[in-house]
Amino acid sequence: MKRGPIRDCPPAKPERDMKRQTAKSLSGIQNRFLRALVSPLTPQFRTPRSASVRPALRDLAPNSRLDARERFELYHRQYWFRVWDCFYEDFPGLRAMLGEKKFDALSNAYLLRHPSRSFTLRNLGDRLADFIRRHPRLTAPRTLLALGIVRVEWAQIEAFDRAEFPALDLSSLPPERLLRTKIFLQPHVQLLALDHPVDRMLLHFKRREEFRGAASNAVSDSRHRIRSRTFRILPARPTWLAVHRHDFQVYYKNLTPPAFRILQKFQKGSTLAAAISDPVLSKKFKVTPGQIQDWFADWSSLGWLTTHSQKQAH
Repeated sequence: MKRGPIRDCPPAKPERDMKRQTAKSLSGIQNRFLRALVSPLTPQFRTPRSASVRPALRDLAPNSRLDARERFELYHRQYWFRVWDCFYEDFPGLRAMLGEKKFDALSNAYLLRHPSRSFTLRNLGDRLADFIRRHPRLTAPRTLLALGIVRVEWAQIEAFDRAEFPALDLSSLPPERLLRTKIFLQPHVQLLALDHPVDRMLLHFKRREEFRGAASNAVSDSRHRIRSRTFRILPARPTWLAVHRHDFQVYYKNLTPPAFRILQKFQKGSTLAAAISDPVLSKKFKVTPGQIQDWFADWSSLGWLTTHSQKQAH
């Protein structure tokens, strides 16, 4: 029996190459699924027949009850329902001020432009203020007020979550050393210069909602319909506000313009000598040493001041 020429067997692929190819294949499946997942639902809350979805459907197999599209749609709808719920929960004041219809239009436009890109839905609204500035028609004619509300409600999220370092004990340092010590503001303290007394509006709204919640079990759902007249709109007035955390609760604290100016310096990191030697304090605001002493006693009791830089929080 004649034999053909002897040929070498093809070399086996190294195990490392096989693992690399498997990881690359898995990564491709995950990326296609993610692109399809963040694509918008149709107005009927269904998965669209779009180019962003089709590649992901080819990776899925049907089962005895559902085809690939129906299987994917279960995840697709639940993802978007959860995202919308989180957005509703994070900005109740904005929703009340705009009304349900305008808030729905704003949330849909924003979430389609800025879908969640973080491991946590806590960051969902981090670009909402910038989005409103670029698309003022979505909140007209009260865009300025909407921006203030968004900034305060986002500051509440930041104040609740951000770090807190050991507080500076002003009494533990001699005056000469204290003047030269670089002081920082705690990362959880959020400073806001606003055009409206948003803090008063939100507190009034919160009390109204708590009263309604106590009076009826029908409002236990976070997505209950809020009537815009429950949000009391006050006249524009410059407001300087600190949103901060104390004993695991978030609070508002109104500030005077000179106190706000000093805290801004500590937010960037400043010595006490540099912060209080600002000529604007004495010439424009006529601040006295006694006022500064009272402010520092207040900030110290709240634990707002630290010697740790905010960069150390990241």
